[in-house]
Amino acid sequence: MCEDVGGAFVQFDEILKNAVNKLTKELPVRARNKNHKVWITEELARLIKSKNEMYRRLKKDPHNGTLEDEYKNFRNRGVNLIKTTKIIITDHVLRNKINLLKRCGTGLMKLQIERNVKLVQSKKLKANTRNLFTQRRKLLIFSTIIIMTSKIKRPKCSPSMTHIHLQTQYF
Repeated sequence: MCEDVGGAFVQFDEILKNAVNKLTKELPVRARNKNHKVWITEELARLIKSKNEMYRRLKKDPHNGTLEDEYKNFRNRGVNLIKTTKIIITDHVLRNKINLLKRCGTGLMKLQIERNVKLVQSKKLKANTRNLFTQRRKLLIFSTIIIMTSKIKRPKCSPSMTHIHLQTQYF
């Protein structure tokens, strides 16, 4: 049936490699960047490290009341800082991606919003502000994932020390 099987295989192999290079990126897998999130900055990483060190000191001396109070205060403030930083960075990324969607002129957002409205009307849910906010955030995250997976830059790394990871959601 097919006369040039070798040529067809080479062409298919090139198409597959190009698709993999466009939709994936190579990262050296180390303990430092194994489960890295985009919103964890260097300062937040240092904050988490110092919190863990303080916890180890507290574990060695559990009857030290002042150290326990300092640790609880530091931990709670750190958790709040991490939460607010995550919200700020993800909102900034989502806002940029939504602007990109609007500029591209795709009707994806409109279709998703109409679909969500129909689901809400069919189930007769109470549409309070919290439900609307969570639905909007889910929609924004969904559209961001689509855009992030469509435009990925691939850094140059040696393939022997790297693994290929599919670009996935960072949130």
